Amino acid sequence: MAEWAAEHFFKIFLGVIVLNLIQRRRAKRNGKKSMATLLLSLAVFLLMVIGQFVVVYGGSDLHFLAACLVVALLIYRYRAYTLPFPIYSGKDGRRFTLEEILFVEDPDASPPAEDQP
Repeated sequence: MAEWAAEHFFKIFLGVIVLNLIQRRRAKRNGKKSMATLLLSLAVFLLMVIGQFVVVYGGSDLHFLAACLVVALLIYRYRAYTLPFPIYSGKDGRRFTLEEILFVEDPDASPPAEDQP
C-alpha cells in the first residue's frame, strides 16, 4: 500500500493543485474553496512523503495506515476549512452542479443553473 502511495499520490497531488489553479482563475473572489483545495493538496503531499519514507526506510504498511488515519482525522477535525463543498442545497434540496460545487462560494445564494423537468 505504501509503495502504491509513493508512486501514485504525486498524480493526485498534481490534480488537486491544477483544480486549485482553475478555481483561482474562474472565481471572482478567492475564498474558502481555494483554501480548502490547498489544504487537501497539503494532506495528499504529506501522505505521499510518508509513503516514500516507509518504502525507503523499510517500514511496514501499518505505519502508513497510521499516518493515513492521522491525516484523515485532521481533515475531519477541520472539515469546516477542508471540506466546504456542499452537494445539496439547504434551501430547496436540489443537487448542485459540479461547477457550483467546486467554483461558487455560496451556491445557495446563486439562482439554479436550469430547472430540470
